Amino acid sequence: MPSDSTILHDIGFSQLSQGSFLHSPSEQASLPEKASPTHPSPDVIIICAWGFAHAKHIAKYIAGHQSLYPNAKILLIYNSVTNMMWKSDSSQMQWFQPAAAMLRGCIDSTPDLKVLIHLFSNTGSHSAVQLAEACQNSDPPFELPVTSIIFDSCPSMPVFGPMANALALGSPSKNIVISMLARAVAYGIIGLSIALEKAGLATHAATKLYTRLNSTSGGFLTRRVSTREQVAVRPVLRTYIYGPDDDMIPVDQVIRHADIAVASMSACGVGHASKYVRMEKFVGSPHVNHVKFERERYWKIIEETWQRSVIYAI
Repeated sequence: MPSDSTILHDIGFSQLSQGSFLHSPSEQASLPEKASPTHPSPDVIIICAWGFAHAKHIAKYIAGHQSLYPNAKILLIYNSVTNMMWKSDSSQMQWFQPAAAMLRGCIDSTPDLKVLIHLFSNTGSHSAVQLAEACQNSDPPFELPVTSIIFDSCPSMPVFGPMANALALGSPSKNIVISMLARAVAYGIIGLSIALEKAGLATHAATKLYTRLNSTSGGFLTRRVSTREQVAVRPVLRTYIYGPDDDMIPVDQVIRHADIAVASMSACGVGHASKYVRMEKFVGSPHVNHVKFERERYWKIIEETWQRSVIYAI
C-alpha cells in the first residue's frame, strides 16, 4: 500500500516539512474555473487535516477544491496528536515554519493575498492556530492571511468522552481485546490532560485552539485591509459545518463558538456581525464525513462562503 507522502506526490504535492505539503498549479496555462471577476479565486487554500487522517481520504477534499478553484495553490497541513497534546509550542514550530515561509513568499508577490482555510476537527483547528503562531514568530513577523474559514466538525473545548473516542481511533484494530486496551489508554491520557489543566499546570490544546480561533488578534476573526487613505478592519467570514450525529465534537460546543465569534466581532466594531457567521447542520452524517452524505450541498456551501467573503472584503 503506498504511503501518504507517495499518494500526495502522485497528485502533484511537494513536501515542505514533516507536516506540510504544497500543490502549485501549472504556470503554463490558466485553467478555466467557476470563479469570476466578481468572485475571484482564492490565491491559496489551506487544508488543515483531522487527526489520523490518511491521504486517500483527504484526496476527495483536495479534488473538490481543485474542481472549484484549479488555479489556487493548496497548502495541506497535517498534525499529530502527539504534537497537539504533549509537545511544547516551540518544539512544534519545525512542522509549521516552512509553511509560514511559503505564505510569506506569497504575500511578498501578492500583497492582497486571498486565502481560504478549511479546518477539520480539533486537530485541524490546532494546526491553524500553530501556523498562525509560526507566522507571528517569523522574521519579520506577519499575520496569517485569512479571507474566510470553513469549520468542518469543529471546534470543541476539552470534553472527556468525545475526546477519548477520537484518540481511540488511532488504534483501529479489529481485535476486540486490543480495541478495549486502546480505549482504556485513550481514556487515561485524556483524563490526565484535562486534570492537568484543571490543576492549573497546563493549558489544554483544545482550550487553546477554541480560544485563539475567536481571538481579536491572530487573523481568524478580523483582518486589516489597506485602502487608499487608511487601514480598515474587515470581518473574516466563517461557516460551521456540523451535525448532531458527530460523536466527537458536541453540537453545543460548535454553536457556542459561533455565538462567541459574533459577540467578539461586534466588540471589534463590526456591524451586523451575525451575517458573517454561517451555521450549516448536517443530519445523519458522522464526524468529518458530512461531504459523503450531501456532496452537492457541501461544496455549494464552500463556494457560497468564498463568494460572500470576497464581496464583504471590498
